[in-house]
Amino acid sequence: MIVPVTVSDTVISHAAKFRSHGRFPVASFVHPMTGAVLARSSQPASGLAGMKRSAQDEYLVKQTVNDPVIVDARCMSSAMANALRGWGTETPEHYGSTMNTIVYLNLANIHGTREAVNDLSKWQATVERLLVGARVVKDYILNGRSVLVHCSDGWDRTPQLTSLVELMLLKEIGSADSGDSSDGTSTVNTDKLLDIIAREWIIMGHRFTTRHAMFGNNLKDMNEQSPIFKQFIDAVRLLDIYDPDFLTRLVYESYDPKGPFFGDCDRDRL
Repeated sequence: MIVPVTVSDTVISHAAKFRSHGRFPVASFVHPMTGAVLARSSQPASGLAGMKRSAQDEYLVKQTVNDPVIVDARCMSSAMANALRGWGTETPEHYGSTMNTIVYLNLANIHGTREAVNDLSKWQATVERLLVGARVVKDYILNGRSVLVHCSDGWDRTPQLTSLVELMLLKEIGSADSGDSSDGTSTVNTDKLLDIIAREWIIMGHRFTTRHAMFGNNLKDMNEQSPIFKQFIDAVRLLDIYDPDFLTRLVYESYDPKGPFFGDCDRDRL
């Protein structure tokens, strides 16, 4: 995880207590030309009207992303519903943002994604919405504005967004090795995608075993199942930078109980 050297472990520990599942803000990507930072976290414990605050969390965000645009992957009503349970979203001015509004992307949650699987038009709509949201974040970064992205728990829609934004930016700034495949499809160095998946999904704790329902045998397990990673790969496919067969293999490998995707976190894998 990348955090500023100016932030002590004590500050991080306190900030983590203010974020859902302790997922405090960390940097995912720094644009080499604009200097803008793409950061991620989970939702804060701000409560109704942002009445609850954490000086440590605010300091960590300010040290990580200067004058951030705060992008919430949820819809506003979902964020407000979480606020009723003591969570919610940030008050921008508390985090040094001159942009006084939150950008809500209205992306499908795990239940909406699961329900869309058997309806092609609904599935395509969720994937396209995901790409639209990623482009919104990408444009802020290209214009030199740092962005803090989160959903509720920071392990589903959040890695989808940060990963897609990184791929889009790498493609635009020419940091990836590119070429043309035999069928005319533009391809990009696959190592970069694998690196992003390792960082943004595996290390940062996407719940692969739970979302894939690898050992699910009851209603509760199935209610937590959702093809979040497959949805992300479908969005990557539409970027037209990777061989489709390679992307299909990644989806199959993500279901392998003996592969690197197994588990919900590093503790499970150990």
